[in-house]
Amino acid sequence: MGVPPAAAGPASEVGSKPGQPGFSYRAPPPSAAYVAPMPEADPRDTRIDELFQRVKDLEERLEVIEQKAAAPKALK
Repeated sequence: MGVPPAAAGPASEVGSKPGQPGFSYRAPPPSAAYVAPMPEADPRDTRIDELFQRVKDLEERLEVIEQKAAAPKALK
């Protein structure tokens, strides 16, 4: 069993070296300036977006066709 992280002490102070006060073998916390790399885009996401847009376009076209089909009946 090891020492629990909370009891291991703080991470190293900036500039401290082994054997000096303030040094710790624990990793320092991540810097606030660190930005995690963006995961690569999944090509399936793009394909899903394309298909969703195609469905919307087809629904709009169907609506126009249905309106045109209903219009001559209204004139009779």
